Amino acid sequence: MKYKEKLEISNDYNKNNLTVTELMKKYNRPQRTVSSILKAENQEKIKNLYENNLINLALKE
Repeated sequence: MKYKEKLEISNDYNKNNLTVTELMKKYNRPQRTVSSILKAENQEKIKNLYENNLINLALKE
């Protein structure tokens, strides 16, 4: 699973108030995967990795 999708799941949960069940259906992922992504420490890691990746891609252009 790409970091972008993990970030989207995190955003849907935090900003759009989707439930784990709704996220499972929307992204076609098992409950265990969605719950793991939604752990607070994992959400922060995903956000940081995604932002760093975007910065690295911008520097290459």
